[in-house]
Amino acid sequence: MMRILLLRHGAVAADGLAYGRRVDPPLSGEGRDEASRLGDRLHLGEPTGPIHVVRSPTRRTEETAEVAGLPVDAIDDGWIERDLGDWEGRPWEELWAEAPDAIQTDPEAFAAFTPPGGEPFTQLRERIVDALTRLVHVHDGQGTAVVVCHGGPITHAIGHVLELSPAVALRLRVGTATVTELRAWGEGRFTLDRFSG
Repeated sequence: MMRILLLRHGAVAADGLAYGRRVDPPLSGEGRDEASRLGDRLHLGEPTGPIHVVRSPTRRTEETAEVAGLPVDAIDDGWIERDLGDWEGRPWEELWAEAPDAIQTDPEAFAAFTPPGGEPFTQLRERIVDALTRLVHVHDGQGTAVVVCHGGPITHAIGHVLELSPAVALRLRVGTATVTELRAWGEGRFTLDRFSG
């Protein structure tokens, strides 16, 4: 059995811009404060096995792990945020004005929409399932894995565990510097033990 703690990075200095994989803003002052409190909220308790810390290859996850005092063992591209393609770096207000009307009112249409040059939600879900599988093989599925990553990957990890469609999973709101706890019970068997939203 392995505990998997999924941590979303702290708030960033993005000023209303779309950011995902290509645009990587630093933590804001608020985000650094959130990250400094994150370590106390992990509830690691007495380790029952090894602790393995992974992060995505972004500045905002690097800063979050550093400020939270988490020594990183590995960097895994599988946990990076969704690639928003040509939308990245542009103001959300401007993008929503250009986007198809349906994606703003219909969850199914939103889940099926991919920004030009971006990553489909289905592809994001697939790589998150692969990343979860890799984690389970670390230390033979024992101990605790801590993953410092992003809202999109956490949403789709929960969606996979609860067998939610992307349209339903995207209704979950994953706040900055939050902790989501999964438990792996062997190959491909997971439960959602804690979701702080």
